[in-house]
Amino acid sequence: MNSILILLSALLPPALLFLYIWKKDPQKEPTSWLVKAFLWGVAICIPVAFIEMGIKTALFGGGAPSTLFGTTAMAFFVAALPEEVAKLLALWLLLRKNPFFDEHFDGIVYAVCVGLGFAAIENIFYLFGADNWFPVAIGRSLLAVPGHYAFAVLMGYFYSVYHFVDHSPKTAAYILLVPVLAHGIYDALAMSGMVNEYVGAIAVLVLIYFCIKMHKRAYRKVVALIEKDYERINESEKLKIAMDEREYTPEWISELKKNEIFVFGSNLAGAHGGGAALLAYRKFGAVWGQGVGLQGQSYGIPTMQGGVETIKPYVDEFIRFAKQHPEYKFFVTKIGCGIAGFTEEEIAPLFYHAIDCKNVVLPKEFDDIVQNIHNRFIESFDRDADRTSW
Repeated sequence: MNSILILLSALLPPALLFLYIWKKDPQKEPTSWLVKAFLWGVAICIPVAFIEMGIKTALFGGGAPSTLFGTTAMAFFVAALPEEVAKLLALWLLLRKNPFFDEHFDGIVYAVCVGLGFAAIENIFYLFGADNWFPVAIGRSLLAVPGHYAFAVLMGYFYSVYHFVDHSPKTAAYILLVPVLAHGIYDALAMSGMVNEYVGAIAVLVLIYFCIKMHKRAYRKVVALIEKDYERINESEKLKIAMDEREYTPEWISELKKNEIFVFGSNLAGAHGGGAALLAYRKFGAVWGQGVGLQGQSYGIPTMQGGVETIKPYVDEFIRFAKQHPEYKFFVTKIGCGIAGFTEEEIAPLFYHAIDCKNVVLPKEFDDIVQNIHNRFIESFDRDADRTSW
């Protein structure tokens, strides 16, 4: 019965912290991947323990440090550095081919699972190895396990920043440097009592203050990435709604309402002898001899006079005209992609500035290309903004 209580006391704090971070995740990760992350944390615990024993023997000859410098060295080089390196290695092995690592907050979720897996096994060893396990369980529940949680939040935060936003060497260094620094300071304060009990008493107060500050910082990191992902989710939903509601120029237009205009590719001579131009001449009021602009219920854009650069001024003129006449609805055909011999990829970008014209309807092929250009621009703008805000 006592063993069960010890086991529950060891596992309950990591479980509660996991539930907290799991509930915060805007889009939940697959359970199988969360279990993998936790098991990675469990798996590295024993190898790290042997590495720590080797480093401790090399630094202190198997004994304990007797100075504050010694305890600080032990905190950083025996505990913080090997543990955080192992956690980062586990996180990298987990995420390098993880198809579900697609949101900013995911880095924190997976890093916390690794860190809490490590903390859970470490907790079991400490509690079962203690003569009086209950005060050890209380102390570790309030300080040590939340410490591993906070170190993991910091690591996961910078891992996501590097992966999604800023690939600079500085950000890459922060992935390991920041949690090692936080872990080392924590352990240095905790170990100072090994040198002097009075120093240790003061260090406990400083440690509590440090833990409070560290957890506030970790909380801010959690909130920052949650907000980032909610922004992305909202933008994705808006884009999906907008795409679902978008209207495209029909493949074939046989009639128009009174306020609708048929936009076709013409030539400067206004010889409307084929393709959409002939349809505009026969059905929608195009004037023979007029190659440019509004004519009846049609609008001509010359495409036969040279390269794409010669078409652009006429497209720009059309867009200005459309913005000045919101009472009309313009159905743009695939101008230039027939007799003129241009491709959709060459002509569609000319209509980029019509993206905010609600009265200009493009062919789906043109619209898809324009939307892709716009999305790339937004992503580039977001990356630049992120680099200045992270």
